[in-house]
Amino acid sequence: MQPLDAFFEHSAEAAAWVGSDGRIARANAALRGRLGDCVGRAVVELVVPDDRMRLHAALGDARRIEVRLSLPARPRVGLVLRPLEDGVWITFGKTRDDVEALLEVPEPILAVDQSFRLLRANSALRERAPAATVGESALELLPPDPETWKERFNAALAGVPVRAIDHVEIAPGLAISTEWTLNPLEDADGRTYAVGCFGRNITERARIMELLRESERDTAALVDNTPDLIWSADSTLALRMFNQAFREFVETAHGIEATPGLSVLELHPGGGEDEWLDRYEAALDGQRVVAVVPLQDGSGEAEVVLHPILDRERVTGVAGFSRDITERAEFERALTELNGELRVARDRAVQASRAKSTFLANMSHELRTPLNAIMGYSEMLAEDAEIDGLTEFVRDLMRIHSAGDHLLGLINDILDLSKIEAGKMDLVAEAFSLPDLLIDIESTVKPLIARKENTLRLEVDPRLGSIVNDEVRVRQILLNLLSNAAKFTDCGRIGLDAELATGDIVEFRVTDTGIGMTQAQMDRLFQDFEQGDASTTRRYGGTGLGLAISRRFAEMMGGSISVSSEVGEGATFTVRIPVVVEPKHAELVTTTSGGVTTIDSNRSVLCIDDDDTVLDLFRRMLEPEGIQVLTAKGGEEGLRLAREHRPAAVTLDVMMPETSGWEVLHAFQLDPVLKDIPVIMVSLLNDNGAGLALGAADYVTKPVNRSRLLGAVQPFLADPGDIVLVVEDDDDVRDLVRRSLTREGYSVRTARNGRLALEELETLRPALVLLDLMMPEMDGFAVVAAMRENPELADIPVVILTAMDLTPGQRLSLSGQVSSILGKGSFSKEKLLRQVRGLVSAAVLPSHQ
Repeated sequence: MQPLDAFFEHSAEAAAWVGSDGRIARANAALRGRLGDCVGRAVVELVVPDDRMRLHAALGDARRIEVRLSLPARPRVGLVLRPLEDGVWITFGKTRDDVEALLEVPEPILAVDQSFRLLRANSALRERAPAATVGESALELLPPDPETWKERFNAALAGVPVRAIDHVEIAPGLAISTEWTLNPLEDADGRTYAVGCFGRNITERARIMELLRESERDTAALVDNTPDLIWSADSTLALRMFNQAFREFVETAHGIEATPGLSVLELHPGGGEDEWLDRYEAALDGQRVVAVVPLQDGSGEAEVVLHPILDRERVTGVAGFSRDITERAEFERALTELNGELRVARDRAVQASRAKSTFLANMSHELRTPLNAIMGYSEMLAEDAEIDGLTEFVRDLMRIHSAGDHLLGLINDILDLSKIEAGKMDLVAEAFSLPDLLIDIESTVKPLIARKENTLRLEVDPRLGSIVNDEVRVRQILLNLLSNAAKFTDCGRIGLDAELATGDIVEFRVTDTGIGMTQAQMDRLFQDFEQGDASTTRRYGGTGLGLAISRRFAEMMGGSISVSSEVGEGATFTVRIPVVVEPKHAELVTTTSGGVTTIDSNRSVLCIDDDDTVLDLFRRMLEPEGIQVLTAKGGEEGLRLAREHRPAAVTLDVMMPETSGWEVLHAFQLDPVLKDIPVIMVSLLNDNGAGLALGAADYVTKPVNRSRLLGAVQPFLADPGDIVLVVEDDDDVRDLVRRSLTREGYSVRTARNGRLALEELETLRPALVLLDLMMPEMDGFAVVAAMRENPELADIPVVILTAMDLTPGQRLSLSGQVSSILGKGSFSKEKLLRQVRGLVSAAVLPSHQ
């Protein structure tokens, strides 16, 4: 039994010898590794209580049973029991019914005596060596040769365990690798009488190991031949490994030989040891350290990177990498300088753009002021001439008015282009009837088309109804295209077709039978200040801006304009725009203060603002008054909260990223659920007080159109004898407005500037103030602000008279669509509370009546 005893000791199967007293007398290494030191313990204690009776019974008749071990995981194992003269052998695991199963593993196992005769051999060995017979010499059984095996057996018989690896080529390029373990087998007296030999197929492992060795060789070659300095040190900062570049650097820069064990601190002389020691300690603490240091000879800079070396999350050393970055540093400095120059150039360009915008705005004001006189007086004189029967003068006066109107259109085109280029052109999306708009356009453009004996045909798809888009810009696009068609067509036909191309796209086609275009002319058609060619400009006139602006408007809407034409066959312009313009919204976050879960809509205010500071300020102002505050950091979330909680009032920031307050306000007005909720606009006023929305009732742009002027002021004048205060610094415009209103029977008082207007208002209570914005001494903004601060003047309607090009937001604010306007930085807590209390009270009272 002694050979088997040795086999069990070295077996991968856990095994034990149980004495006749039921206690473990011997356990092999595999079992000890699994159960610890179990010698002397009753074998039944190794299994759970429920299985102990079955194990006790099995000890008497030696059979195979399955039990659960008394370990935390309670693994189920199979036990193979075989009675001996003075006990029982037990094998733990999935084994056969007797101890000989150990010999039937798929790896070769054999035992030889001192004469090298075979004592035991399993089936795996017999498959390799069919001549393996007990009692025969084992030296001839296995490769590589008998002498090699004799040396191995002799060493093991001498008491020295042997491990060896054989590689046997069984086909070209294909070899089997076997790892042999030879252990001496001892008798009861401790004398070696045989050798137990175990073989293991390690072909795959050997292949992987060879690949790893090849990879290590490749890595070593790569590291050794890189120009960067690479090295590693242990936790004491003693060198462990380094490449050729590091070796040469140490020898050249320090005059010493780089050897393992050399402290890296010796490579930093000149007082820098402490600084480097701090860097190394940071790396040993697990940090990645990057430092830029001067080269040893002062000719440039090097970048040093220190990495911690980890072994199972424990730092065992430092890996260092160093690279000459002189050229890169110089490039980065040059790039930084270039970026600085580009920033300066950008700032200059921005300043130039601002200067251009300011110039165009001022120019438009200066041009519109004399145009105001030209167009206004020509219109009035034409009316007087017609009343007096001087018909020969009417035609000339209307030509003057028409020329002024044409010049006004050119100015507007230039301003539109400037705003588009500056990214300041906004779209005002609103619901309107497209068929009604097309009929209005038809009536507007018919006189122009008939001037050259052309005819106009309008066809509208009956499926078209209301759309949500910028009505003003849609009108401008179609009028530009129709005017263009009329210009280049004589005694021909012009058509305007509108149809629902798809479920969400409207397609307009403007066709004409005019002169047509070549492909080269069409290629230049939509460029700024371009027409077909120079001869076209000379013959037909124009600035070449109308089509360029129309295309940009269409693209802002998410649409397009295209053209097809042949010389002499006319042209077709196709415009495609969405039925609904979708605004782009920012990412929005909503918070509610104080953990409010139940909202009393009659005591709640929704604050919409992208600035956390403003939201916090509003909350701190309103909550002490018993008002519940909901906050939203953008319009989309604000609309959702408003629909969900129906607050008594809403404060809405004008300037928010991507989605302005005006768009949100417009959405409130279109929503039948929200349209009655009062909205307080919160606007950031700039230095010149450009909060045009301080409560103006309406606005009229210069040059003044008499019918537009009367339409703006009449709603506020109940009696023709009411007094109107006209505040205007331009004498001609002031006189023109005065005469226009006086003709209608109104009493008119005038003031040259804002300061004089406020002096007039100290003793005068007009029914309406007609106010210019741009004036010396005190402009219209300051006048409106002063009036709104004075309780006696605050309710006097104000109509703005301006040559400025108003933004969509300003137009919305002036149209009386909001309950009030507050300015950030200029409103007080009391003013805010006064506004909100009033709106909340208005919401509470009806619920109690």
